[in-house]
Amino acid sequence: LGQRWPAVRRAACFLLDHASDFKLLARLVNTYELGVEGDVNAYNAFLYLSALTATSEMATAVGDAEFAANCTAAVAAGVDALRRLLWVAEGADEGFWAAAWTRGVIPAQASQPLVVPSVTRLAY
Repeated sequence: LGQRWPAVRRAACFLLDHASDFKLLARLVNTYELGVEGDVNAYNAFLYLSALTATSEMATAVGDAEFAANCTAAVAAGVDALRRLLWVAEGADEGFWAAAWTRGVIPAQASQPLVVPSVTRLAY
């Protein structure tokens, strides 16, 4: 990990630098949708949060507590944004993740439910 840490940190800095005012990556091309899907899309959002969660753990392991805290704070803000922008509630306990969010469009009108792997449901 020690040998890889500088590259991992640079990659995480890229992510943090490209997080938008939405606290998630915005208008970023992805290979899942083959282009840009909405202002914020679930594919990029979940990868962003997963990558920063892993980076926080790695930062702790190498003794970079300040960077670990920055990543943890970014994940917390991102999870809040993810729920606010992409979760479409259907009743008190049910709903679905919208595939994308576009400013000014209600997610339920913009996309079909996104099938999210069970590991992702557990994480967020």
